[in-house]
Amino acid sequence: MSDPLTPNTVGYAIRKLEETIAKQQAEINALRGGGSGNSSMDKLAAAIAAQSARLEEMTRSIAHNRVAMGEDIPGPRVPRWYTVSIALAEGSSATASGEAIITNDGPFVCFGITAYYLPSSDTTIQTTAVSTFTNRFLPVATAQLSYGLAGSTASVTSATEVGNALLQSTPDLSFKIEVAGSGRSWTPNVTAVPGGVMFGPSGYNRLQTPALVASGERIVVTVLPERTMRNTGTCRVIFEGHQVLTNQPVRY
Repeated sequence: MSDPLTPNTVGYAIRKLEETIAKQQAEINALRGGGSGNSSMDKLAAAIAAQSARLEEMTRSIAHNRVAMGEDIPGPRVPRWYTVSIALAEGSSATASGEAIITNDGPFVCFGITAYYLPSSDTTIQTTAVSTFTNRFLPVATAQLSYGLAGSTASVTSATEVGNALLQSTPDLSFKIEVAGSGRSWTPNVTAVPGGVMFGPSGYNRLQTPALVASGERIVVTVLPERTMRNTGTCRVIFEGHQVLTNQPVRY
């Protein structure tokens, strides 16, 4: 009978680790049962026990990653982007929320998040330069502009029309993210996470551990303007990853 777990798969690696742990545990028991009292043998037994503990920790870590990435769930994987659009009004500093509903195709595995701000109008800043940024994707924090200018304070505080308009048109937004009704909050702090920290200079936040969201669940994003909005627009938050097609025919 052929082995269903082939090399270079996570399941194969886990099984090999388990076999190594069991073998070393048997060696430890044999050494301890010998009753030789040899200090060198005792040290060897202790070293093998420590290695077994490390291998066991590796097994738990790999198993955790398998669950997080949905590897135990059968079905083809397809790239998927879920977008949450949140309208923000000029002159407002109130929180606003939006959500993305995971389709019934199967669970969604999220690897990263991106956010942009798209101004649609501006009546506060009456300059020709402002119209340049209307309907263009901007960062969600002025800190991101500072990153892009390579620490040039003179450029950030430039008194030029375009520089001032860009700084004023770019909002400073903070974010809360949760899976509605599940009790799982991705930002469990009392205050929201600043956009400049969450998305940094690249605008992309690669998650340290992939997040598994079941089909039918809702990813809810709450946006908090840290200062009064200078224009009307839309904050768009994109969740990037793949979806496991458990309820669809095998098509890619």
